[in-house]
Amino acid sequence: HAVCSSVIAEWFVEKRAQVTGWVLSGAGLGAAIWVFLAGQLFKVTDYKNCYRIFSAMVLVIGLFAVFFLIKKPEQLGQRPLGADSVRTDGGQTAELSGVSYGDALKSGAFKVLVLALLFTTIGGTAYLSYAPTWWQMNGMSASGAAVWNSAYLLLAGLLLLAAGNISGKLGMKGFVIYVCIAYILTFVCMILWPV
Repeated sequence: HAVCSSVIAEWFVEKRAQVTGWVLSGAGLGAAIWVFLAGQLFKVTDYKNCYRIFSAMVLVIGLFAVFFLIKKPEQLGQRPLGADSVRTDGGQTAELSGVSYGDALKSGAFKVLVLALLFTTIGGTAYLSYAPTWWQMNGMSASGAAVWNSAYLLLAGLLLLAAGNISGKLGMKGFVIYVCIAYILTFVCMILWPV
């Protein structure tokens, strides 16, 4: 996520929140595909070979992205989207409003945001770890559990896809409410479905 966010920051001044939602939804969609493929691999090999295959794939895809795909706009003779909108009439770069890094770290809102992200991550990790095990303990095959898990990840990817648009339209408060509702629904789904 950090790499994606830094690339987005290089390429977008305008529509940054919307593009971040689109790009990070790829993590959820990619995870859904990844888990589904793991479930299919478990049918033909053990978990050790599955991890070896996925590790090789991550290495190849990651190296390809680093060496061939990640470029700054200036390296390609382009400018970030919206770079012209931050210039004043005199051609000077306008000072963007906001707070400094040090002030952000000291604010209560930042600390609450960090705690919320921590709890959300713990919840997501708990779900990804607990649900497939619980399903298998109750008679579902490993492949079936992987398919259900990938369905949840697909849903998460679609919700992330909407996140950028939601934050742009509803503002930060609306986005926080959206994230809290999604967080609660994750646990409701984990507890109630499928039984």
